[in-house]
Amino acid sequence: SNDTCTSPKVLDVMDGAESLTDTTEDTMGKIKALDDFVQPGCGGSGGPDVAYKLELTDWRKLTIDVASAFSPRVYLRKGDCTNGISVACGTTQTITPDLKTGTYYLFVDSDGNTQKGNFKLDIKATVPVPPVNDMCAGASTLTLDDTMKAEIYGVSLFSTDNYNAGCGGAGAPDLVYKVVVPNGYETMKVTVETEQFNPSIYITNGTCGTSAWITCSPIKTATLSWPTAGTYFIVVDGKTASDKGEFTLKVELISPL
Repeated sequence: SNDTCTSPKVLDVMDGAESLTDTTEDTMGKIKALDDFVQPGCGGSGGPDVAYKLELTDWRKLTIDVASAFSPRVYLRKGDCTNGISVACGTTQTITPDLKTGTYYLFVDSDGNTQKGNFKLDIKATVPVPPVNDMCAGASTLTLDDTMKAEIYGVSLFSTDNYNAGCGGAGAPDLVYKVVVPNGYETMKVTVETEQFNPSIYITNGTCGTSAWITCSPIKTATLSWPTAGTYFIVVDGKTASDKGEFTLKVELISPL
């Protein structure tokens, strides 16, 4: 019945867990679910698949386990069953990023029409905890592309308050990033794009976590002129204790004219 997006099985994970047994073929093993879906980068080509629907009424992180005699391919889409953006994928175990409120569609799939059969599906939903880059020791690395730009999505809703600077941050949750800057650039531009809170940005190329921030900005953009080569730490903080939320951090290195 849940062969397609027309009638996915509805799962309720907001109580913390959901467990069920299901199959991608009939009891005699002669009629398989159709190969309706595939997720680039996740797999699912040629194999029968089944679909599930989940409604998250608050932020959650999901751990999805599939026990089966075949090699499963599991992927999760947000918003739309057929064309929704892929937010996670895996095989026997899939751990999602922190997922915001909304509708999600989960697929149990496989690669190849002989990869089919019964399986056990277990989903555990947990309240998000502070991310690894909540502190300097776990700073997330930004990788500059060929145009010397980098960007990354972030959420400070579950971070803790570890740092502050003269431009703000006291009592507000913060996240830490690092980027390696080569020689020969006139400006390093750092931008926090968000409509949810007022950020403070501060940067150092020394020891992360000390008070020796070399620039500090109480607005959504910070610039550093003629940065020397080396590793820079960027802290995205809130201006006040209530300033937190989703954002996109962008870094750009600009060459002299």
